[in-house]
Amino acid sequence: MNTKSFSDFFASKRFIILDGDGTLYLDRDPIDGSKELITLLNETSKDFAIISNNDSLSYRTRLKLVRGILGVNIKPKRFILPTQPTIDYLKEKKIRSFDGLVTAGLRKDIANGGIRYDEKSPQIIVIGFDTQLTYKKLRRVVSHINGGVDYLVTHTDLLCPTKRGSMPDAGSIFQLIRAATRKEPIVIIGKPFKRIIDYVFKENGLNKKNVLIIGDMADTDVKMAESNDIDSVLIARGNSELRKLKELSLHPSFVFGSLSDMVKAI
Repeated sequence: MNTKSFSDFFASKRFIILDGDGTLYLDRDPIDGSKELITLLNETSKDFAIISNNDSLSYRTRLKLVRGILGVNIKPKRFILPTQPTIDYLKEKKIRSFDGLVTAGLRKDIANGGIRYDEKSPQIIVIGFDTQLTYKKLRRVVSHINGGVDYLVTHTDLLCPTKRGSMPDAGSIFQLIRAATRKEPIVIIGKPFKRIIDYVFKENGLNKKNVLIIGDMADTDVKMAESNDIDSVLIARGNSELRKLKELSLHPSFVFGSLSDMVKAI
């Protein structure tokens, strides 16, 4: 790889899909290069969207937080969590009530989408990044699933990166549910699965040839790109992500050691 080849490659893309947590920001702080990248995208009139699997807060709260971190007024249709396609799926399946392992923020978002929260007789269970998880909730949800209620998972990230180290994410909760019920979810919404990328394409009218995905996770960002014939850039800060590329036989278009290095190469 050389700087000129990446610069030309990047110039050929019209729409950039960016990962959030771990790529643009960590907790409430921007990662080096993120603000410069957003400025560059605006200066070159490239459209972009941010996709995050982190549904531990309400959509409005998360959007406001990311706007503040990056110092840019991101349009709602350009900031995607599993929340929106989850609500779309529930409406598509004509589901009227739900229970789940979700935070108060996600629960409110789904309820505002027209699906009633019901702990006693839900039609479906939603498993998300529940940072307010309790044993009482866990026991109730397992009982529903073992009683015949289907469940969906908003995403399968095992860990969420933070400045204090990674914390158990929705994927870890999902593994517990699967072990306790011996049942599989009827659908998984977030990266790297198809529902969320289809949602982005539908909302923004995209052409795959003109799209580039940039992220720091091989098994979500790069895998989502390859599964949908989209070019990708991996920001690999350590050897673990490079090992994952080999283990999963994934081939991003370019690999950089940091977001700042990528921005300099543009």
